[in-house]
Amino acid sequence: MQHDIKTYFEQKIIPLVADKYPKVASEMSIQIQGTYGLGIADEHSDLDAIIWLDDPLWKEQGGQVQLLLAHIPKFARPAIHCEISVWPLSWLGYRQEFLQDKADQPWEKVKIEELYELQNNLVLRDPNNIFQ
Repeated sequence: MQHDIKTYFEQKIIPLVADKYPKVASEMSIQIQGTYGLGIADEHSDLDAIIWLDDPLWKEQGGQVQLLLAHIPKFARPAIHCEISVWPLSWLGYRQEFLQDKADQPWEKVKIEELYELQNNLVLRDPNNIFQ
């Protein structure tokens, strides 16, 4: 399944975004969440993917990219939500501090399942090493 999702993004999504929004395509990080991201998808799974952009680029072009992606055919079974979301890095919240390996972590805010997913979900593209 992960090979299929990787091929889907490499052959369809990245070229589509690059054609209309080349700066976004060069800067975007792509994270696959949920069962596809953990490599345990089945016929009941839907796709949950996030394109992460730095905040200024998200403010400038994120909405247009989201609209572009809202109109593409679904990868997985029919879903009632957009399969690919475009989010600013600031929405990582406290999780970004963990990714940056800061010494003073806000442990009282931590949700262990979020950290597990953050570390174990499939990252297809990460040009700025956000998810190292």
